[in-house]
Amino acid sequence: MVEQLGKGGAERSAGLLTQMFSEMGYEVHLATITGLIEYPYQAKLFNMGVYKNEANDIFNKIKRFRLFKKYLDKEKIDVVLDFRFRQNYWKEWLIDTFLYPSVKVIHMVQSYHIAYYLPPNKKSTIRLFSKAFNINTLTEGIKERIEEEYGLKNVSVIPNPVDLENIKKEALKPFTYTKPYIVAAGRMDEDLKQFDKLIIAYAKTQLPQVGVQLRILGRGKLVEDYKQLAESLGVGEDVIFEGFQPNPYPWFKNALFFVLCSKFEGHPRVLIESLACGTPVISMDCKTGPREIIEHEKNGILIPDGDFLKLREQIDRLYEDKNLLEKLSANSVQSVTHFSMEEIAKEWRELLNS
Repeated sequence: MVEQLGKGGAERSAGLLTQMFSEMGYEVHLATITGLIEYPYQAKLFNMGVYKNEANDIFNKIKRFRLFKKYLDKEKIDVVLDFRFRQNYWKEWLIDTFLYPSVKVIHMVQSYHIAYYLPPNKKSTIRLFSKAFNINTLTEGIKERIEEEYGLKNVSVIPNPVDLENIKKEALKPFTYTKPYIVAAGRMDEDLKQFDKLIIAYAKTQLPQVGVQLRILGRGKLVEDYKQLAESLGVGEDVIFEGFQPNPYPWFKNALFFVLCSKFEGHPRVLIESLACGTPVISMDCKTGPREIIEHEKNGILIPDGDFLKLREQIDRLYEDKNLLEKLSANSVQSVTHFSMEEIAKEWRELLNS
């Protein structure tokens, strides 16, 4: 179950998991809370968004709650992977008590910011979530934090898969840009990705002077603020906002390198996807994910978390050092093969059969 199937990496991962489980031989259902469907999936769809009214009042919520319960019973669902944010304890108690009494529930935690996924009252949360079949995280860092802060023991680590063959095929689709550029990607509804600081760092490098652009993929309410910032720094024509791209892989493949400078992450699939395209990455060593994807100076560059001076220096360095760029590019694809659909499917089969 997901909030929606669009906008971000977690949602793209949910769609990919439906394809992986289908190929593993499972009967897969996809339940979405809103009607946004942008990513491919392979499942029987139950879109609760079509039953949502404008007011989204309590009676409408109860109606959708009952419809979903009826669906679970009718389809005889055995296992639920729940991707939702879970911040309200009493709401989660109702769902656990009345929706999930006879199914195995795997609570998906997709970010180091676990307050998105677990209610703040620790005693109540421990009492509720200790009964779940599993809490699945994307990195060892997230797992350790949940175990330390909540004392929960039913926590596993399985990274999100990437479809390496599909990425390779989609990356070869026609691409018209000829100017050299570096690339970044992510939502812009909040400043989690720190694109403002990236633009400032980029403006202070040599790249604008030598004609290397910064292209940013994604959308959100902060886009206009970022555009104004770029204009004020004199790089308005060098920072290009490409909007949401359902197929970002040609942008990744044709870039000199990818840059990530988030405040925190889960297991950023954009890094894996860029490497799968043969494009090296520069990333902040934020919590969590980059350290478990990037081998420093082998397939990319790790920057101390929050050090934008170092980021600026390394952007210039990687542009100037063609031998290093070539070395990182040559190692990129091979470095992420353990995140393939086939390898991650083995880990999921082991968990589901446990």
